[in-house]
Amino acid sequence: MIRLLVRLGGFFAILGGGDNGFTPVPQDLTAYSSLHLCLKAETQLSNPGLLKIELKNVGGGTHAYRISGINTKWQDFTIPFSDFSSNFQPVEVGEFSIVFERNRHLTNRGKVLVDEVEFRTADYVFPDTLPPPKPTNIRLDGSMLGSMTHLVQDTEHTFTATLDINAERLEAVRLAYRSDCEWIRMGKTFTLSNDISFSFSTNGLPVNIPLEVRMVAENYNGISSASEIYSIQIDDTPTGISAEELFRNSYALFEYLRHETGVYADAARFEGEQFHPASVATTGMGLIMLCIADTMQWIDNAEELVLETLKSMNGLRAGFQPERNTTGLFRHFIDLQTGRQAWDSEFSTIDTGILIAGALFCKKYFPDNDSIALLSNALYLTVDWPSTLANAETGGIYLTADSLGLGSGITLPFNEYMIVAWMAKNYYRDNGIAQTLWNNHYADASSLAKSSFQGVEVLTDAPGHFLSGFVPQFNYYLCNYFTTNPDYLYYLENAMKIDTLWWRSQTDMDCYTWGFGAGASNEWVESGYNADNIGYHPGVLASPHIIGGFIPVYPDGLNDLLKWSNNNWGSYLLPDNAQTPVIWRKSACNPFWKAGDIQGIDFSTLLLGMAAHEEFLGTGFFEYFNDFDFPDSTNVDIKN
Repeated sequence: MIRLLVRLGGFFAILGGGDNGFTPVPQDLTAYSSLHLCLKAETQLSNPGLLKIELKNVGGGTHAYRISGINTKWQDFTIPFSDFSSNFQPVEVGEFSIVFERNRHLTNRGKVLVDEVEFRTADYVFPDTLPPPKPTNIRLDGSMLGSMTHLVQDTEHTFTATLDINAERLEAVRLAYRSDCEWIRMGKTFTLSNDISFSFSTNGLPVNIPLEVRMVAENYNGISSASEIYSIQIDDTPTGISAEELFRNSYALFEYLRHETGVYADAARFEGEQFHPASVATTGMGLIMLCIADTMQWIDNAEELVLETLKSMNGLRAGFQPERNTTGLFRHFIDLQTGRQAWDSEFSTIDTGILIAGALFCKKYFPDNDSIALLSNALYLTVDWPSTLANAETGGIYLTADSLGLGSGITLPFNEYMIVAWMAKNYYRDNGIAQTLWNNHYADASSLAKSSFQGVEVLTDAPGHFLSGFVPQFNYYLCNYFTTNPDYLYYLENAMKIDTLWWRSQTDMDCYTWGFGAGASNEWVESGYNADNIGYHPGVLASPHIIGGFIPVYPDGLNDLLKWSNNNWGSYLLPDNAQTPVIWRKSACNPFWKAGDIQGIDFSTLLLGMAAHEEFLGTGFFEYFNDFDFPDSTNVDIKN
């Protein structure tokens, strides 16, 4: 668009421009028959009433046409070449001019807007009456944008989008931002494809204020369509912590949960009195965390700490005797000081399985420590694993048992009880039921029940039902068959996909905010604890530990965790002396909601997943150390 001031006398355009921009290059316009332009006066008081349009030949000769009837509304004017003059020849045209003739104007001062100046053919049909399709699937650095994305000053980034390049006469796409009312262009491209991208630097953009960003597709007629508007903010200084700091801080929870008896408390309260007893499953995960901390060189006494835990759980610590039933199962919760039953808890098959998986992990990690091997073997061999299995044909596994070992409550495949089935399958005294159950249900992932979300198929315990994210994750970290089986890894990745799909399609949260897992749900459920899934999720709680747990199949999850931390989303301070910062559950329904406590067993997958990232220990760490050396003899005398 051209804005003309009457008092300036006019406007001229050199066609071609030559090397210096002011040398006309002869244009052959014989293929065209008319000149078109749109005009309007800015106001009636500034309306000159008429204008003279001139076309000039390079070799000499000026040909004019006067336009009258200009008003304050846009009008189209199409001037046939024959109306300029009878001797006008549309060859070697070098200049186009708009001239104000002072003696003919209604006013000597004013403004006229000019647009859509173009040469047209006789059979010209006005195109592009409809706006082009808008850019879609906008992503920043490969991730979809949410309600607000924070970037750091002086960093490089890339916006990408999907474009329908079949749109009629689509000409260009531009990227723009605004901080108040005016859109400012960040980039424009005329090179179009189905996938369009803009690289940009945050240097020079406004800092510490929200910016709106959009992409706009436009056609040759100037008609445009804008994408959805997204919000970003450029922070003037980097904030937050590094990946290793986040990893190390997360381990601090297990340091805090560890009791002098070597067992680990179920959870930590962020405020108030600490009242949680020990959790047998958290103790199993705590053993694995010691191996991780040793490899990362965070601690130098891991073997000593492992031995303390194994002695306590084997009943070899004075005053500490963990309660077990006649088939060797442990209580779910036990007293931190004595090992006795806590919270009226049950003898649990899965909690026993996780504890002993942690012990066998340590046995493999410390291969030269005979005491660790002996105590780990003792824990495994003193459980009657076949008694945990209810039915080899249905795949049923008992949830609990009474003091005499009589099982009750049955769960069917697929779920985290695959760990129990794996323990039973490798037990040397299998009476046949364990191997049969495994072969019928777990040997082939394709035989298991499945559910589908937006076309993505996942494993489940009942078609139409969806499992919490921790279920396949526990199996990945504790069951080597799952860890190394391509089919199970495929379904682990699919579990990640449906989780992110739900959050992207059902909420407007930032792209790093997702994860349906288990943990504190105070205010949302009566018990204060829930295992969320895409079908049932009171409070719509996002769980960073689930993001972490999927890192083996989604390494970019580490970036999501860093964004979560550095944007102060779901940030908490542990009740330890250092008040170590960690990330934990947040609600998409209520941004002011805070979890009352943080459960060690649930939080564990954040640490396990970060350990599996290639930046730290890699997936090979688990592929090797969860390939347990199952003992095949009861020749274990742990008291000598």
